[in-house]
Amino acid sequence: MTRQQWLIMGGAALISILAHTLTNGNYGIFRDELYYWDSTRHVAWGYVDHPPLSIAVLKLSVMLFGDSVGALRIVPALCGGLLIILIGVMAAEFGADRFGVLLASLSALTVPLYLVNTGFYSMNALDLVLWALLFYVLVRIIRTRRDRLWIAFGILLGLAALNKLSVAAFVVALIPALLLTGHAHVLTTRQFWLGAIIAVVLVAPFVAWQVIHEWPTLEFIRNAAQYKIVEHSFPSYLQEQILPMGAGLLPVWVLGLVALLVWRPLRPYRLLGIIWLGALLFFGLQRSKPYYLSTAYAPLYAAGATLIAHWIRPWGKGVRIAVSTLVVVTILASAAATAPLTLPVLPPTQLVEYTSDIGMIPSAGERGDMPALPQYYADRFGWEAMTATVADVYHSLPDSLRRTCTIIARNYGETGALNYYGREYGLPRVMSQHNSHYLWGYGSADGNVLLTVNYNPDDLRNTYANVRVLDTFGSRWAMPYETDAPICLCTGLLVPWEEAWRRGKLYL
Repeated sequence: MTRQQWLIMGGAALISILAHTLTNGNYGIFRDELYYWDSTRHVAWGYVDHPPLSIAVLKLSVMLFGDSVGALRIVPALCGGLLIILIGVMAAEFGADRFGVLLASLSALTVPLYLVNTGFYSMNALDLVLWALLFYVLVRIIRTRRDRLWIAFGILLGLAALNKLSVAAFVVALIPALLLTGHAHVLTTRQFWLGAIIAVVLVAPFVAWQVIHEWPTLEFIRNAAQYKIVEHSFPSYLQEQILPMGAGLLPVWVLGLVALLVWRPLRPYRLLGIIWLGALLFFGLQRSKPYYLSTAYAPLYAAGATLIAHWIRPWGKGVRIAVSTLVVVTILASAAATAPLTLPVLPPTQLVEYTSDIGMIPSAGERGDMPALPQYYADRFGWEAMTATVADVYHSLPDSLRRTCTIIARNYGETGALNYYGREYGLPRVMSQHNSHYLWGYGSADGNVLLTVNYNPDDLRNTYANVRVLDTFGSRWAMPYETDAPICLCTGLLVPWEEAWRRGKLYL
């Protein structure tokens, strides 16, 4: 690759990192970030709803940078920059010239879902990079014919599985892709199976954790499919790809898929296109959220940019400049139109007006009432105000009650927020029965005096003789189920506390 190509990729990556750095403090901490932060205080080989890698990375990040809003988002911002570089490098490996690398980098920079998922900490930011690295190593294996790279592939695959289980789609698609593209001989090589063994060894501690805890993740997946995730038809699943992956970028990735499958110069890399198709079938034919497929697009943007650059290369200089400018302007205009949906650049009131005007309100991919804001924004509002309200209620209790009072919140977002902000409000450790919080238990609490956050009072009366609603909390911009939510004081436990704890288990 040339120095100019590296400068193009590096410049695009820097723009992405700066965009996140300058805007990531405009809204608050995201629900999942609060849960992940809480999880760093319980480092383990597994969690109910995700594997351990993302928590280990965040633990290291918190140790190095702290846990302010900006600090929590350093790693995802860097992931966004690295993703851009990887897509640009893949384009160069495909034979793209300077404009091809520019187009690939610009595409990666402006994908709406990439910007959203690298704008806050979660396993999704790491997932995008790990899949891109897997694709890049495949490109290098094909290009250099170095079978020992399968060992590096196995290491990356194991890390990807320790980050998010959806990488199973990559594995399921890889074997048919190898068989259908003349790479079946790979399955007989020692390096391939050594890489596979390494991947299995890396994942083994997580599997052992699942066995010890009676496979909680399987229960979580079943419940999520049944009660949470919106079911899509296959055509609607395809339709849900267009806006998140960039309406203005649709020609790029569609041409990229075509190029990988049938264009002669990229014929050696057909298996990358088949892996995308396999991932599409894997996610699209079951109850998976549409954004799960976003991890498989990296080689499509690289290949599409390579094909477009190849088409215009023979044209006259003036025509080539005009067409190149038109392509770039189209992508930038599309990115500008969706910018308020990908970066928190507008105040909530203006954002609601804007999304209404353009008719683009992203789906959360989950059941239930929709908020005024997109879910990935709504889940950043109301947390500190909720904590302040709970603290007021807690500190207003008589000393005789407060000394033995246990605070329990309905979901992991509320619990994480109360533990994060509660440090400044003098709150004790807050517990929950939601997902991994259930396994972390209740410590020395006896449940005789319980302050509940966002539990239905009628449900509580099955467990407590006395239930009083002391206050409510909510935010105009938060998720609907965080609005007018009750804070209850419960006394007179009717059943053993251990049984009450088991009754409330929620893996969802």
